[in-house]
Amino acid sequence: MRRMRLSQFVPPGGCYHVARATYGPGGRVTLHDHDFAEVCWIEAGTGEHHVNGRVVRLAPGDLFAIRPRDAHGFRCPRGPMTLANIAFAVDTFDDLRRRYFVDRDWPLAGDDLPATFRLTGAAMSTLQDAMSAMSMRQQSRLALDRFLLTLLGELTRRSEVDPGLPTWLAQAVARFAETPDALAQGVPALASMAHRSREHVGRVIKQHTGQTATDLINTLRLDHAARALRLTDRAIVDLAADAGLPNLAHFYKLFKARFGTTPRRYRLRHQAVVRGQS
Repeated sequence: MRRMRLSQFVPPGGCYHVARATYGPGGRVTLHDHDFAEVCWIEAGTGEHHVNGRVVRLAPGDLFAIRPRDAHGFRCPRGPMTLANIAFAVDTFDDLRRRYFVDRDWPLAGDDLPATFRLTGAAMSTLQDAMSAMSMRQQSRLALDRFLLTLLGELTRRSEVDPGLPTWLAQAVARFAETPDALAQGVPALASMAHRSREHVGRVIKQHTGQTATDLINTLRLDHAARALRLTDRAIVDLAADAGLPNLAHFYKLFKARFGTTPRRYRLRHQAVVRGQS
């Protein structure tokens, strides 16, 4: 097995390496480990990640954090697969962990396998933009930290949607909360994103939260509407419909129960600081 070293790719004074590669169909897996950490994600195509003696199927949006001890390689049996990669010294993670994750779980720890996540389209676009900016700038620690903090912020925000849910469902709920079309569709869309039946998703949500699936979804809808009230001047009737609650009387009732005020007063209160009002 080949051992890769960061000094092979990073010039003196640099602290990271940025690259994108497309794997063609077929080929053999070349296993390797390294003395650095990596963040990789699949931008297009499907393939296989051979890692620590196991085979993990890959699809667009899959992101994984490779640790130095992980022995791994890639294979693409059926057509091209494009992979983006950021490589950097492992002590960068150690520093961020000490600064921001003393009292919470480190999202990139993993177990027998590296930590793996499914990015939303918006999150992938954000990381692609950050990666492009990193490739055009001098390799500074500031640029690397900015990228990693963007990533960690995305992953931490997801875990805060409902930390009591199983990982597969918490990640689906996070994607659901960011997708307006899914919010409008409700339980069927959440079940589809979780790759489970509606009944199974409903049972797991009830078991872990005490809520029905509809109650949880309505909470996500109300949070979506509240963000729109703070950040836009769109008509309340329109943003309620976009959030999947087109019955305005029902929307007002749920909103007041969650936030203790009407949507209009909520908007005025949060815009007061912008307008210079007390």
